[in-house]
Amino acid sequence: ITTANYPDVNMPSYNENRGTIFFFISFMLFAFFYVMNLVLAVAVNAYDESIEERKSSRAKLSKDLLSEAFTLLDHKDKNSISRDSIMH
Repeated sequence: ITTANYPDVNMPSYNENRGTIFFFISFMLFAFFYVMNLVLAVAVNAYDESIEERKSSRAKLSKDLLSEAFTLLDHKDKNSISRDSIMH
């Protein structure tokens, strides 16, 4: 990623044949601009899917807990909660 070892890899081939510079440059351009963007896009998409899944599971849990709380407070099965059931 940093190309810190680029001269160590490139120079022996370059000294034998100057045409190898086209291979190394095209490889670096492909790796930097295509592969790195592809890896980043896959990681971001996986993160976004994880966040959406977490949001939906929390919304479902919240709805289930509110329904259970309503059922516990609705003592007489009237589908309403009286002031007395909330206060006592």
